Amino acid sequence: MSDLWGLRDELVNVHGRRFCSYDIPGTGWSDPGLSGTGTYPNGGEKDSGGYITDLLMDAMGETGPFVLMGSMDGSPNRAQRFALDHPAQALAFVSVGVSYGEMRQYRDYHNVSDEELLQYARAQYSSRQGGGIGVLLFAIPWGLLSAFVPVSDDYVPQSRAREHLFLNLFNDKQWATNVDFIRYQLQQSAEELVADPYVLTETANLVEGGTKMIIFDLARTEEQLADRCWEGLDSDSCGLSNFSYAATVKLIDDIVDLANATVPGSIKPIICRSECANVSGTHLMNQGPMIPWFSQQLIDALDELGV
Repeated sequence: MSDLWGLRDELVNVHGRRFCSYDIPGTGWSDPGLSGTGTYPNGGEKDSGGYITDLLMDAMGETGPFVLMGSMDGSPNRAQRFALDHPAQALAFVSVGVSYGEMRQYRDYHNVSDEELLQYARAQYSSRQGGGIGVLLFAIPWGLLSAFVPVSDDYVPQSRAREHLFLNLFNDKQWATNVDFIRYQLQQSAEELVADPYVLTETANLVEGGTKMIIFDLARTEEQLADRCWEGLDSDSCGLSNFSYAATVKLIDDIVDLANATVPGSIKPIICRSECANVSGTHLMNQGPMIPWFSQQLIDALDELGV
């Protein structure tokens, strides 16, 4: 939830909207998640460990209808799942960035077999699991992370920047959740690792149910793409990075085409171009300087779609 504090303040204080967000189990101020469940779902009826979004909404006494937004860690899938299950409660669905996922991009770029992909994925996740366990055993108890990760000057509101950093990085619960998610990924089949994005596969059903769609993404310049090539422009990592970006652009085009072919005028893509020249990440809403731009674009898109 702390990722959205700045956006929440902007939408509430500047645009007069109501804004609700929550920490899923194992993150932020929520209780730990259930081990072995994989906190971030790929899209299904249940959230992590059996926590169901619509039951949470009922428990909070929220009646809707809602504009549902997801930005990372499987939240677009959860938001879209709620809209599919409760179309009368979903005025619009907002996805901030979409992708085919790391392993699908690796497979397609290197043209490897399913078995080769599984070997690569298991090696990657095993290494990350070991790193996460190391952080849990040593870095967190000894406070080592805070010595290397400074508080961001761009975080909004700045008065809660240190709290945000603690919730996302400096606590054992968050790292335990990360390690558990990695353990969950180690159990996945090749088919599950490269599944189509839930946002794409369910687009037609979503807009047929009457929900409008808004998709945000970042258009990178050649300079920004080059900056992502830490090992050089001719490196394998650079080629994969650029391939992944092109795949994301095509994915958004496919989602837009599918939505408009099903219900014309049901979707609004918003691509941040020159406005985002200095944006370092894909999560536009989390970066302080971009919050006013993002909020205004969101409000304008809702007005344009008649929401």
